[in-house]
Amino acid sequence: MRKIMLFVALTTAVMAMGMRWAGVQVSEAKLGTGVQDRALTGEGTSFPAGSQVYVWMSLTGAQAGDAVTVTWKRGGQAVLTTKLDVGGSPWRTWAQKTVTAGSWDASISDPSGTVLKDLPFTVK
Repeated sequence: MRKIMLFVALTTAVMAMGMRWAGVQVSEAKLGTGVQDRALTGEGTSFPAGSQVYVWMSLTGAQAGDAVTVTWKRGGQAVLTTKLDVGGSPWRTWAQKTVTAGSWDASISDPSGTVLKDLPFTVK
């Protein structure tokens, strides 16, 4: 009986650590022209020059104090990096940028720099 209890305790601890090691995950991410009532509006992948583009995301696996970074890239070159604090799981958050004409990407990364999601879009 003692061995079974020890096995259950160790298995539970390993599973809990494994779940934490997974860290922040992007369950959904999309681009649009605004956020209203914590929901994206004007969803799209092509926007007029001078638009304010929003990256809206839903995150899981995070704990209070975690963060993600949104890197806005035009033509492959980083233009702006925005750090977003995460308060728990699940969590919704967003970042915005006024954009000029060209090919853009908005990349969402975890604290180690691993890209969790890349959202390409065009601006005309």
